[in-house]
Amino acid sequence: MSRIFLMVVLMCVGCGSKKDQAPPPPAPATAVPAAPGSAAPAVNRAATFWKWFTEHAAELRAEKDLKKTMDGISAELETAYPGVFAEIGGAKDDRTLVLSVDGKKDLFPHVQELYAARPTVTGWTIVAFRQRAKPGDPELTIEMGNQKLDPGKVRFVGTPAGGKLDIDVFIPGFTTNEEMGQLGFLILDHAVGEFDMETKIGGIEFAALDKAPASAKPLAELPAMVDALK
Repeated sequence: MSRIFLMVVLMCVGCGSKKDQAPPPPAPATAVPAAPGSAAPAVNRAATFWKWFTEHAAELRAEKDLKKTMDGISAELETAYPGVFAEIGGAKDDRTLVLSVDGKKDLFPHVQELYAARPTVTGWTIVAFRQRAKPGDPELTIEMGNQKLDPGKVRFVGTPAGGKLDIDVFIPGFTTNEEMGQLGFLILDHAVGEFDMETKIGGIEFAALDKAPASAKPLAELPAMVDALK
């Protein structure tokens, strides 16, 4: 199934402090491609974005409308790195900035480049890619538009294939791929992490929860199956 890009807002009440965040996949600077032409423009565009972010960090943090904050940061990211956008998490007065490309693997180097150049900003935690969360955590709410889903109620069947894992995912209230497929991808990104989602997960099919076979497992068990892949 192809992934449909939509701008989404991550309402992750339980994001926690920087020490609680899972580290992003390792990305040595020498492994990140330079921008077309020369290395200098790539360095400058990262520096330009982070200069803007640092100058506006306090007001962005104070904004209570997380979607407005996300849209503002995403607009600046689009200027420097088309395809890279922001998702925002909030925990009390702190904010988490997630740099994502919605699983577009060819844009992963742009996220890694930005993350490598990140500054330290008071009140902000900056992470590369959507990170793993605990499905079923009562503090975690995943929303998109007017849709809301508890990942703890999602089940799956996984089948190893060619070094990856093909999965059938069973979602409560599932209607159609067009209506709920993007929400399904978002849940999976937070179940195993955006990076592993694109490098270790193969085929994906979505269906209603009442279609799940007796062998279907809670989504919380998916990360262990992914990590067990050779």
